[in-house]
Amino acid sequence: LTLTPVSNPSATDTIKLIITDVVKATVDLTNGDNTDTTTGGPTAGSSGQDTGIPVNTENTAPGTAVTFPLSVTNNSATPDNFNLSSTGLPNGWTVQYYVAKTNPDGTFVTENGKLVTTGAPITNTGNIPKGSTVKFVAVVTPSANQAPITQNVVFTVSSPATGLTDSMTDQVVVSAKRSL
Repeated sequence: LTLTPVSNPSATDTIKLIITDVVKATVDLTNGDNTDTTTGGPTAGSSGQDTGIPVNTENTAPGTAVTFPLSVTNNSATPDNFNLSSTGLPNGWTVQYYVAKTNPDGTFVTENGKLVTTGAPITNTGNIPKGSTVKFVAVVTPSANQAPITQNVVFTVSSPATGLTDSMTDQVVVSAKRSL
């Protein structure tokens, strides 16, 4: 880059800009604390890439909701927001997302074995500062007439501003409906 003053065109100053490191911006969607509740080890999706292997599995009856902890980490140099979605669910199933209620140490609050949510359902994370993590709860409800099934649920976050995206897989096991 060469700078030339208007008042003295013969005087110039040249600098050489060298880019030595380019860090790719990413978003990471994980199950809350990056721990697989089945194995106790790191989550399969904590690398920032969905492996297709269910991280957490929840058992439920037809029509009864289960909750999954979700953490979204913005690993970029600027604030970003992310749309929340899920795919591959049978007809009649619903998924709603909420901001999670957390303890002062950042862990999820639970009551009666369920994660506690705050506010109304959301479809977007809102702005997440660079390098920060925000915690959410996904509430998955199978249809009331669902036959027994083991169903993968793919959660996805995608930025409408930057195109950054990440997905992870959890699983719902619906038991047979019992009646007397």
